[in-house]
Formats: sequence, structure tokens, C-alpha cells
Amino acid sequence: MIRVVFVCTANICRSPMAEGLLNHHWKDQGHTDLTVSSMGIQMIDNQPASEHAVTVCAENGVDISSHRSRALRSVELQEARLVLTMEPFQQRHLQLLAPSIKGKVFLLAKWPEESWKRGVITDPIGRSLRGYRKIFRIIDGHIQRIIPYLAALI
Repeated sequence: MIRVVFVCTANICRSPMAEGLLNHHWKDQGHTDLTVSSMGIQMIDNQPASEHAVTVCAENGVDISSHRSRALRSVELQEARLVLTMEPFQQRHLQLLAPSIKGKVFLLAKWPEESWKRGVITDPIGRSLRGYRKIFRIIDGHIQRIIPYLAALI
């Protein structure tokens, strides 16, 4: 069983979308051996995903309506095979907070190779639905790109 954890800032936009997308695409391809979760580094526990994140996911057949934000959970991070962040500061934060997981913390946009120069998936919080749709498409592209790499880890 592979455990993947997505991390963003508040765990109400990007990482819940990534979690929902990976679960959705993974199951669509008939895979089973995967556990996906998401967390935030600066957030309030138990907040729902942002309204626009829920909307854009639903528009694409991904249901994140039951998502609730979660703070970092040390045990889950330790057990993860892969921890994927949205921005470099989140990656650095995790590597400083838990040096033992340093080797498995990467930017989603740059794992397993540097496919996207910038490496940053910007936070859509406060943006219009159109802005969320753009970030959703970016995250979806990366999720679809990494699925073969994840499947090879099984």
C-alpha cells in the first residue's frame, strides 16, 4: 500500500483538490493499493474545502464536499511514501519540521522530475471561480502525469 500526502497552506483549496483528483483518477484506472490524504501547515482544523474548490471538483466529477481541513499529523507524514507540496516554502517547512522525512518531500509540479520550471502551484484563495478552474486544471495535469510513476511503485 502506497500512502501519498498532499500539503498546502490551509488545506481548503489545493491539497483537497489534489487528494480528490488522485483518488478519482487512481480508481478510474482500476488501481487499488493507494491511500491519499491532505494536510495544511497553517490552518484551522475541521474547516470545509472552499466553496469554489468544491464547485470546480464537482464540475469534473470529483466529490470533495465532505473534506475537512487537517493540521500536520506527524505519524501520517512518517508513514507516507511520498509527501507532495504546492509551493517551495511548504516543502522547506516540512523538511525543517521533520528532517527524517526530507527525502520523501517534493513539489507536486517537480516530482519525479522537474517537469515544470516554476514548481509553484499558486493559491487560488480569494480568486474567482475562473481562477479556481485554472488551478484545478494545473493540479489535474500534474496528477495525471504522476499516476504512472505511482503505479510503478506498487
